[in-house]
Amino acid sequence: MLADIELRFGLVVFQIIVEIILKVLSICVVSTLGYNQQILYSNWEGILKQLLDGDIKDISSLEHHIKNNQTLTAPGRFRILVFRVWIEYEGYFVLLVNNTAKESKPPKLLEDAEFTQFLSSNNINVGYSEPATDLLKAPLLFYEAKIAENFSNRWIADSTISGYEDCRLYDLLYNSKSPTGSLSFFVTNRFRMIENHDRANGTQYMNILTKRIEHRFNLTDASAELYIHKSTLSYHVKRMSELFNIDFNDPHQLLHLELSLFILQSFIH
Repeated sequence: MLADIELRFGLVVFQIIVEIILKVLSICVVSTLGYNQQILYSNWEGILKQLLDGDIKDISSLEHHIKNNQTLTAPGRFRILVFRVWIEYEGYFVLLVNNTAKESKPPKLLEDAEFTQFLSSNNINVGYSEPATDLLKAPLLFYEAKIAENFSNRWIADSTISGYEDCRLYDLLYNSKSPTGSLSFFVTNRFRMIENHDRANGTQYMNILTKRIEHRFNLTDASAELYIHKSTLSYHVKRMSELFNIDFNDPHQLLHLELSLFILQSFIH
């Protein structure tokens, strides 16, 4: 009983500490926009929530809210950035950050070494949206940032940060519907054939094919990770072509193999 109380107390203290840290980070982000950080943080938090809830639906309503806050100025170009660490809005901590970096680059906040170290050391995944100039697009940008965070959390092993631009395919598959209700419907039947063959004959063709796909079908890199000679891998590839009717020169087949592995690793396993 005492241990349970201590554990619950420890979790509460941890949550409070995390909330304070993220509040401070959010205030720091707002201050980089050139706003009054003591007043504007709370003002923007309220308006951002109304935008995400759909309570502010048109530009005149938005301008009215901004005008009523004398210290509030609408940002020029911005992104939505989300953490899934403390419940603020739908289980996410949401930040509105300005975007002075090039469109292809992440927000400058995510290039700060101290900040990224904080994310990495605490296993916090971050997703950020595409840049925009229209605050009424906040719900769409919030959606993009959520998809990016989910992608980072489930797929990218060596990074805690992901932008929506890099996971549009993930979004497409995430929202796809199959006749059976499972994305496994779209996985090539060759995977099932290979797995059955491996079980019956003690071969490792599925592992070999996986490494080939992960290394963009590069024989040299794949053979190095498999710890086999390149010529040995070439032989196995030839056998797979014969056994499972795989044409490694057909770009459509290769794309289907890649997508099938992506579906299995991201949504099934």
